[in-house]
Amino acid sequence: MARILLIHTTYETVGGGEVFSLELRRALESLGHRVIHVTMNPGDPRKTGRLMEGLGDFAEVIPRPFTEKLLAYLTRGGATKLRRLLLAGQAVRLAPVLAEKYGADLVVDTSSGYPVPLDVVYMHQPTIIALTRARNPMARLYLRLIMRIGRGILGQPRVPLANSSYTARLLVEVYPFLHGVRVLHPPVDYDYYSRATPVCERKRAVTLTRIVRVKRLETLLDVASMAPDWEIHLAGAVTTRASWKYAEWLEKQAEKRGLGNFRIHRNLPRSGILELFSRACAYIHPPFHEYFGIAVAEAMSAGLPPIVWREGGAWTDLVAPCCPQLGYRDPGEVAGRLEEAHAHFKEYSRLARERASKFSHGEFRVKLSSIIDEALGKKEQLNC
Repeated sequence: MARILLIHTTYETVGGGEVFSLELRRALESLGHRVIHVTMNPGDPRKTGRLMEGLGDFAEVIPRPFTEKLLAYLTRGGATKLRRLLLAGQAVRLAPVLAEKYGADLVVDTSSGYPVPLDVVYMHQPTIIALTRARNPMARLYLRLIMRIGRGILGQPRVPLANSSYTARLLVEVYPFLHGVRVLHPPVDYDYYSRATPVCERKRAVTLTRIVRVKRLETLLDVASMAPDWEIHLAGAVTTRASWKYAEWLEKQAEKRGLGNFRIHRNLPRSGILELFSRACAYIHPPFHEYFGIAVAEAMSAGLPPIVWREGGAWTDLVAPCCPQLGYRDPGEVAGRLEEAHAHFKEYSRLARERASKFSHGEFRVKLSSIIDEALGKKEQLNC
């Protein structure tokens, strides 16, 4: 079995990319590989402790570049994309040294968001793609700065990975030099979430996501207004000052508009999410182009009919193949989709579970094993 250097530069926040890196480590170790897990920012143990349970400590916390630390200080933890780019540059520079130090057969990067010249590079949320959607002048200026700095680290990975067919297509459009992109969907804890037993006794819909402005969660207030006989439950992680303020703003707006059917659940444990899923009739994802949408897959595992925006990986890879009738292009359509899901709940519930089962941990390990074998084979050919 191989010795694999796994680089995830920062656990400052705990989102889908961070969860994926830890799931990847577990899967690699279950396949018999030795994983050397390094980072530059181990984050707050209170946030990562449960996720890291059973994995042990990082092999090494490597130095963060001075410019990134200074920027973090000056922006009070802001300029996230620029700081992640600086960390990615440091990772590319140090990877050969670390690989030699630990005798690694492969280097796997799960955090840069860019195609960089390492063995296996997983692009969970491609940074440049996210920024190309920027509209205001300051955001575009920020984009140009990041693109200029980022040119120095770009390169063809031996095995480039994307988290959905949607992401893979966008990557090739943005980086014409990139070829051979493979899709590796994140694993979903299907066994756990399939324990949910939604009975649809009352009209309840759930949204599970980080509570941040970019997710456009204010649209849920409009849904609550247009579907007054439905309870709309928003459950999500609230870990920063900005997210706390946004959650409070949403609650004040709901109170101002007299929306007693809108509720927020902050930082629920998995057991609380499972209970919420069991009491719901549908899942609503806000109009945000998720590159995969792990929360959507978890809700589908629980048997909830998924109502999602017709854009992004959650649509192309999760919902369109099983429940195309539940997609929406405009938030004004969501109330009608809720009634459709309620009227045919049992059928949509069955289809959702069937689709979600294809993203289980077992399926993930099979695909991952093939990818690691491919990467090792390419590296062996290069060394011959």
